[in-house]
Amino acid sequence: MLIAAELGDLKLLEKALEEKADVNHPYENGGTTALMESAHEGNEEVFDALVKAGAHLDAQDSEGRTALMHAVLARNETALKKLLEAGADKSLRDNQGKSARDLAAQNYQIHLLELL
Repeated sequence: MLIAAELGDLKLLEKALEEKADVNHPYENGGTTALMESAHEGNEEVFDALVKAGAHLDAQDSEGRTALMHAVLARNETALKKLLEAGADKSLRDNQGKSARDLAAQNYQIHLLELL
């Protein structure tokens, strides 16, 4: 599933979902999930399919970062908006005590900061 998210391959993702792959499985590369990867990579179809399949919006990786934080770090405004619309918790903090808003401010992403 992570590979499908990395590649933005909707067909591969659909096949994994048909085979009952765990949409929330944390991978060994720091505990990221397919949704986090998709928020970073930016394929809207894959992102939407993951959310529809029940991807946990507020799962945290080994650094405590959520998909919302990954979207901020990738400057992915579309994923950020979709996560917020789906109900992602923007108050969560990573292991360094930073929220998605803090990360946006730290990286001078004013357009994203305004959304948070």
